[in-house]
Amino acid sequence: MNSLSDRELRQVLSSDQALDIQYFEEYTETYRLGTQYPALADILRQKYSTQRIDLIAAVGQTALRFLCAYSDKLWPQIPVVFFMVESDELPETLPPNSTGVTGSLDFSGTLALALRLQPDTRHVFYVSGVSVDEGINLRSAKRAFQPFANKVEISYLVGDPLQRLLTRLRQLPPHSIVIYTQILQDANGDTYVPTEVCPAISAAANAPVYGVLETQTGLGIVGGSIMAMKQNAREGAERSLRILKGKSVQSLPVKHFTPSHIIMDWRQMQRWQLAETRLPSGSVVLFREISFWERYSAPIIGTIIFVLAQSALIVWLLLERKRRKQARSSLARLYSLELVASELATKLSDCPADRVEAEIESGLSGILAAERIDRVSWFVIPEANLPVTQIYSVSRTGIPEEPCFFSRAELPWCTARLLSGEVVTATGIENLPAEASCDQHYFTERWVRSVALIPSTSITSGKGVLALICFVVEREWPASLISRLGVLGNIVGSALSRKCAQEQQRESEQRFRHLFEQSSIGIALEDTEGRLLYTNPALSSMLGYTDEEMRGLNYAQLTGSDEEEDRILFEELLVGCRESYQIERLHMRKDGTRIWGRLNVSMLKSAGQPTPLVIAMVDDMTARKESERELEQAHHELHNLTGRLIQAQEQERQRIARELHDDVGQRLAALLVEMNILNHCLPAELTAEHAAVSDILREADELATDVHDMSHRLHSSTLRHLGLKSALRELCTHYSTHSQLHVELAAGEVSAALPEEFTLCFYRIAQEALNNAVKHSGSNRATVRLLNPDGVIRVEIRDFGVGFDSTAPRTGLGLASMRERLQMIGGRLEVNAALGGGVEIIAEAEVHQASLMAKAR
Repeated sequence: MNSLSDRELRQVLSSDQALDIQYFEEYTETYRLGTQYPALADILRQKYSTQRIDLIAAVGQTALRFLCAYSDKLWPQIPVVFFMVESDELPETLPPNSTGVTGSLDFSGTLALALRLQPDTRHVFYVSGVSVDEGINLRSAKRAFQPFANKVEISYLVGDPLQRLLTRLRQLPPHSIVIYTQILQDANGDTYVPTEVCPAISAAANAPVYGVLETQTGLGIVGGSIMAMKQNAREGAERSLRILKGKSVQSLPVKHFTPSHIIMDWRQMQRWQLAETRLPSGSVVLFREISFWERYSAPIIGTIIFVLAQSALIVWLLLERKRRKQARSSLARLYSLELVASELATKLSDCPADRVEAEIESGLSGILAAERIDRVSWFVIPEANLPVTQIYSVSRTGIPEEPCFFSRAELPWCTARLLSGEVVTATGIENLPAEASCDQHYFTERWVRSVALIPSTSITSGKGVLALICFVVEREWPASLISRLGVLGNIVGSALSRKCAQEQQRESEQRFRHLFEQSSIGIALEDTEGRLLYTNPALSSMLGYTDEEMRGLNYAQLTGSDEEEDRILFEELLVGCRESYQIERLHMRKDGTRIWGRLNVSMLKSAGQPTPLVIAMVDDMTARKESERELEQAHHELHNLTGRLIQAQEQERQRIARELHDDVGQRLAALLVEMNILNHCLPAELTAEHAAVSDILREADELATDVHDMSHRLHSSTLRHLGLKSALRELCTHYSTHSQLHVELAAGEVSAALPEEFTLCFYRIAQEALNNAVKHSGSNRATVRLLNPDGVIRVEIRDFGVGFDSTAPRTGLGLASMRERLQMIGGRLEVNAALGGGVEIIAEAEVHQASLMAKAR
C-alpha cells in the first residue's frame, strides 16, 4: 500500500513542471515499532526543525491517527491530505486544516461473490493479524458479515503464529472458504511481509482463498471485490496538487471513495474448478492462458510468408533474365578494374621511388578508361587543419583542369565523413543530405553530376582519398565497385607511404652521415667482436690515428685493458639484457700517452641490416678528470685545514678557560675576601658605607660567577673527568636554570672510555643546538636524547619552536660547524626542520670509526 501510494503521489506531483517539489518520506510502522508516538514526534521535530513544510500527506489510518495527536504541535496550520483511510474508522476530530479521501474494503461484496461461485459453502474463515490497522479491518469485516450470519458459519482466525495458522488452514472442513486481508503482526509480536504471507496461505489452505486488496492479486487468492486502491491514492494525490497550487483546504471536503471491481485469477479458478459463467458481468479475469491462435499464430504466419516468398521467388526468377544482361556488362567492367588493380599492384611492388608517380598516374588512367568516367583524382586530407592537397589527377579529353587544392570549409560534410573512414557517394548531387548544403553548392558550381569519394586506410600521414567524378551524366556507385575502388585506393596509399618511407630513410642516412663526420665527439661503429668498422674524424684525431689506421683495430687495443667489467657489460648488451651502457676508461693514444674518455655504447639495429652493429661514442674527459683531481685535493686540504682550525679553536678555548679559572677567578676570589674584611672593619654607624660595600660585594660575586660559567662553557671539566653523559646533564641544567628554555635529558648507558675528540664533538653540537634554540626558536621546552645502539653514539636535540624552512639557503655558521666537527670523526648530521614545526638535530658516529680517524690525524 505504501509503495503504491508513494508512486501515485510522486507521479501526480511531478506532472506539473511549474512546481519545484522536494519530497520527504516517513513511516510509522506501528506493527513493528509499537505506538511510541511521543518518541516519533520528538524525532520528527528535530529532523524538520529547519525545514519549511508546505503540505503533509498521510497514508493510512496510523499516519492519520498520529497527525490527529501531534500535527498542531509539529506543523501547525500546515495543510494535511489523507487517503487510504477506512471510512467507518475516520476520527471524529480531524487535524486542523485537513481534507482527504476515505474508502472501504468490500468484505460483503467479496463474501457474496464467493457464495455465488460456491453456493454450497457452509464455513467462512476470516484470516488476519493483530496490528492496529488489521484491527480496523477486522471491525469492518464483522459489520459486513452480519447479514450472512444466518447463512454460513463465520470463524475468525486472528493473531495465530504463521506456522500454526498454516496447519489449521490445511485442516479446514469441507465446504469452506477463506477470506484473507493481510498479516502484519501476530499475537506473539512477530512481524511479516504481506506479499510473502499471501502465497504461503494460498498454498497451504485446502479451500479457496478470497481477498479484498489490490496488492494481493496474483499472489494466490482466487479473487474478490477488490478495492481500487490506485484510484483512491490518485484522488488524494490530485487533492495535494490542487492545495499546493493555491486551492484552500476548506473548499475540498472529505470525499468517501468506495469503488471496487471484481477481479479474478484464472489459474486459481481452474485449481478450485470454479465456473467462469457464474461471475457477474464486468468481472475482470487475469492470468488467462493464451488461445490456440495466440499460441500458433507464428507458425501459421510463417507458412503464409513461405508461400508468398515462393511466389516472389518465381517473379524474381523472371526478372533475373532481364538483369543478366546488365550483370554481364557490370562484370566486364569489374574485370577491367580488377586487371587495372592487379597490374598496378605488380608494378608498384618493386618500383623505385622515382617511378612511383608515373605508375600511379598510369593506374588512374586505367580506372578512367574502365569505368568511363570524366575524372579520377587522388588527394590527401592532412592531419592538421590545412588545405586538402590534390596529388594526382587524370581527366577525360575536354574536361577542364581542377585546382590542385581546396579548403576544408568548402566541403565540410564530406571531409568529416572521410576523416572518420566513411565512403561518400552521390548518384545526383541533389541527393546529398540537408546538412551537406555547403558541399552541394561546391559541386554544383563545378558542374559535378555524380561523385564517389573512397578513403584509404593505408596512408600513414593524413587521410588519402580516391575521387571519381562525372560531369556529363549521372551514374550509380554499386557496393561491389566501391569495394574494388577501395582496394585500388589502398594500393596507391601503400605505394605513397613506401615512397615517403624510402625518402625519409635516405634523408635520415644523410643526416646520420653528416652527424657522424661533423660531430665533435668521437664515434665508432664496431662489429659484435669489437673490431672497428668506421670511425669519424673526431675519434681519429682524439687518439692520433688516421681513419685507415683505425679500421680493423679492436677497441680493447685502444683502452689498453680487457677488464672484467667491460666484458660483462658488452655481453649483456649483445644478448639484449641492456640497451646501452656508459663507462669511463683510459684510452691509449698512438704516441703512447693516455687520455680519459667517457664511453657510451649501444646497439644499432636496422631492418635492412642482417647483423647488428655496435656504436660507441667517446667524449674526451682528460681536462675534466684533471679538474676533478685538483678539486678533490683542494677539498682534502680544506678538510684538514678545517680540522686543524677546530683543534686550534678548542686549544684556545682550553687556554682561555684555564686563564679565567686559575688567574682571573683566583684574583676575583681574593678581591671578595678583602672586601669582606673591609666590610667587617667599618664602624657600625657607617650604614651608608656598609650598604655601598655590600652592593660592590654582590656585583663582584656575580662577576666571579659569570667568569666561572664562561670558563666552563669554553672548556667543560666535567666532560674531561666524568664523561659525555654527565657533561650533557650539567649543560641541560645550566640552560634550564639560566634561560627560559626548560631542557629535558634522556640518556642511556654510554661508555666512559670514549675518545676525547669524540665526546667533545657531541658536547659542542649539543651546546650549539641549545644555544640556537634559546636565541631563535621561541620555545620554552627542548629535549636532548643520548643513545648508544650497536657501537654508535647518537645525540638528538629537538625544540618545539618556530622552526625554519630547511630548503632555504642558510648564511649562519652553526650547522656548518656541526657538520665539520662530525666529518672529523666520520659521523653524519641530519637536520629536520619546518616552519612552525620546531627543529630536530640528529648527530651520530661510530665509535670505532672515530677512533681510527683520530689516530690517522
